[in-house]
Amino acid sequence: MLILSHGAACGRSSCHHLQIIKALQYDVAKVSKAHNDLIRVYEAKLTEFGVPVDELGFRPLVTNTSTGPAGLVVGA
Repeated sequence: MLILSHGAACGRSSCHHLQIIKALQYDVAKVSKAHNDLIRVYEAKLTEFGVPVDELGFRPLVTNTSTGPAGLVVGA
C-alpha cells in the first residue's frame, strides 16, 4: 500500500493508473512544447522572407511549458 502526497492510500491497480496518467500528461507537455516551438520557428522564417504571419492563423497551445530548448523538458 502506498500513501499519496494528499494523504490517500493507493493500491497496486490504482497506483498503476496514476503512473499511466502521469506519463500521458508528460507526453502531452512534450508534444505541446514541440508544437509551440515549431510555430515560433515557422513565424521567424516567414518573417525573414517577408510573409505576414498574422494572416496565417498560427496559434500556440496554452501550456505550462517554457520557451527553453526542448531537451530541457523534465518528467515528473
